[in-house]
Amino acid sequence: LTTLLLVCMLVPPLSTQLELNTARPSYAYQFVEFLKQRTLMAQAIAEEAKPAAALSINSTPRTPHNLVIITLESVGALATSLYNPALPDVTPFLNELAQTSWMAQQAYTVTPHTSKALVAINCGQQPYPRHPIFESTYGLDAPCLPQLLKQQGFRTAFFQSPTEHFENRRELVKRLGFDEFFPGDDMNRDGFQLANYFGYEDNIMLPPSENWLRQQKAPFFAFYLTGTTHHPYWVPERYGFREFVKNDPERNRYLNAVHYLDQFTRNLIAQYKQAGQYEN
Repeated sequence: LTTLLLVCMLVPPLSTQLELNTARPSYAYQFVEFLKQRTLMAQAIAEEAKPAAALSINSTPRTPHNLVIITLESVGALATSLYNPALPDVTPFLNELAQTSWMAQQAYTVTPHTSKALVAINCGQQPYPRHPIFESTYGLDAPCLPQLLKQQGFRTAFFQSPTEHFENRRELVKRLGFDEFFPGDDMNRDGFQLANYFGYEDNIMLPPSENWLRQQKAPFFAFYLTGTTHHPYWVPERYGFREFVKNDPERNRYLNAVHYLDQFTRNLIAQYKQAGQYEN
């Protein structure tokens, strides 16, 4: 079995579609998935992947609040000061925000994969558990939050600093139901630093976000997906570099990236305040 797995790791991918959807392709993983399809496990997985019942939103006579979701890429709870007292200086703004906010004491992601987590967050249902992002190709059986809010008169927009080309993100955002998509590829890169092999630092989203915010008259739903905390953690130099832990260079790079996201969140909320949108 060991010899067989080693050979599989050296041969071309079993599926070109899988190759397109993998940041760092694991041929051993693909081989195991191939075997699963020929076992009863495939039937069990299919049962888990059944879509949830269609949801709806009841309209209300009052003026609705705007909805904003900021998703911090690859940030574990213990990498923040909120959940880890041993790192008090990593996310000082989130700590400050938590003093006047609701904060979940225990929260878990449905799946540790960004594209699939986007489905869970926006649609309230379990994403397809296998690796290809089928939702970006075949869509979903039930309307997701952006579509439901559009029925109530909301404008919707999805901002991300990473490239749109990885895992067919533009099509996934469209399938989720967002009106507008602002990927890092379409943003002005002048003065911003490359953060990883997916795109530039997250402050690149601030100018298009500000421009979009000032145009909004109706209630809106804005979704922000960050990317600076994705491996290999190239933190913008102008923010400096701090030693949060001893004798662990890579973890320090990661924690500095988390610290950068804390500052990005501060900048984004300041933008909402300046645009007169924060109170609603």
